[in-house]
Amino acid sequence: MALWLCIGRLFPSEGGDSAAVRHQLVDVCSVCSSAYAFAALKHDGSVVCWGDSNAGGDSTAVQEQLHSVRQISAATWAFAAIKGDGSVVTWGNDRKGGDSSSVQDQLMNVKSICASSWAFAALRADGRAITWGVANKGGDSRSVQEHLHNVLQLRATSWAFAALKSDGTVLSWGDPESGGDCRKVHHRLTSVCQLCACAEAFAALTRLGQVVTWGHVLCQRSSSDGSLNDVQRMSASSRAFAALKKDGTVVTWGDRQKGGSSGTMEPELVDIHQICGSSWAFAALRGDGQVITWGDPRNGGDSSAVSHCLSDIVDLFA
Repeated sequence: MALWLCIGRLFPSEGGDSAAVRHQLVDVCSVCSSAYAFAALKHDGSVVCWGDSNAGGDSTAVQEQLHSVRQISAATWAFAAIKGDGSVVTWGNDRKGGDSSSVQDQLMNVKSICASSWAFAALRADGRAITWGVANKGGDSRSVQEHLHNVLQLRATSWAFAALKSDGTVLSWGDPESGGDCRKVHHRLTSVCQLCACAEAFAALTRLGQVVTWGHVLCQRSSSDGSLNDVQRMSASSRAFAALKKDGTVVTWGDRQKGGSSGTMEPELVDIHQICGSSWAFAALRGDGQVITWGDPRNGGDSSAVSHCLSDIVDLFA
């Protein structure tokens, strides 16, 4: 039996007080959060919510439908649940993703859901992507809908979505300043194998190890930059990217305060096996089990206080 406790003395109305539902919070298998509410998925497929009702904290209107749930996703103001039969149930702020009635007949055989701040995109088993929420923040995909098939992967910034197709091409929609318009780099978006997103931009990795970026200018990297070759994986903070190259070195770009510059740590960034990004910082795991961090020192970028413990590490989480 799993018993979940929620503590938040300052903001009980925003999810910090679960007293009203505490007796239901048993046999929980996962918990998902919007900006101001929580949704707990129980082993029997039922869902328990608490917090700000306008952010999904009250699921009364759809409670009868919340059974046989297997996955819950959250936007800033709403939740979306995938049921065992592939159908979807949404609740929260109607305008910002909580109301999927306009596309409900298309939400069938859904296998995953991706959320931006104010919209959702559901990927069906047949490779089609269905969107709803605030239109210009990713909820309206009509501009690319005829090409939105054979999708393998969906990623989201705060206000836009990008889809990786089985042929290695990429589509994006939503706010252009947040990555919703990839037309300027579309000719380079071929043979893509990974999509990565920060809050305001996307980065695509091709099978040749090259990186293509689009979205907010602060998070872009020039296509002529030779350092972004032979890349094997990417990670992101809220406004920066880090690329792990095949030789074990790291290249960073974006907001310097949020990990966009690895600066004085670069000499130590060798033989790197993994990079993990939080909102404001990055941590890199070396082959010798040591961890190197950079970014905002108050938010994970400075690990000096625990550096004596950071040895023989096998995995990183943020």
